[in-house]
Amino acid sequence: MKKDTKDRRYEVLRCGQVEKLIKKRDHVEEPPLYYVPIEEMFDIVRSSHIATGHVDRDRMLKEVKKKYANISVQTIEPFKSLCTQCQKKRVRPKTSGGVVRPILTKDFACRALFGNEARVGLTTSSLPREILDNLESEHDLARLDLASAESPALSTDTGLTSVEPTPLASS
Repeated sequence: MKKDTKDRRYEVLRCGQVEKLIKKRDHVEEPPLYYVPIEEMFDIVRSSHIATGHVDRDRMLKEVKKKYANISVQTIEPFKSLCTQCQKKRVRPKTSGGVVRPILTKDFACRALFGNEARVGLTTSSLPREILDNLESEHDLARLDLASAESPALSTDTGLTSVEPTPLASS
């Protein structure tokens, strides 16, 4: 069954030897809306973009829709996103311009790496809990080690061995 020509959404506009596909018009006086072949799409979008002065997508679409029937937002958006002048004009969030300061805390690295507060001490030790709770640095542990060398009771309880300091060789 042959379709009636009244159902078509387009018509052919002849101008001499040239034929152009246009959107069907209700009245002959209406300006034609051309269907653009894919091969010509880039050139038309580029020339329209430059002619409108690199305006935003919606204003450009409004201008293009006055003359062309099949150019859509999906056609304009990729072109506009690659336009170097439009990228320069695009509003970017401004930074506050403030100076970035480091986080000044001893425990930050430990919290960041391990998820808990830094603790000085051994996870397993034969030292009494009262002694472990009073340790704050390696220096305190070294002093405890020296004290255990002087007190045999501490030395046997802790299992620590003392290291005698060696004098530096003089030159």
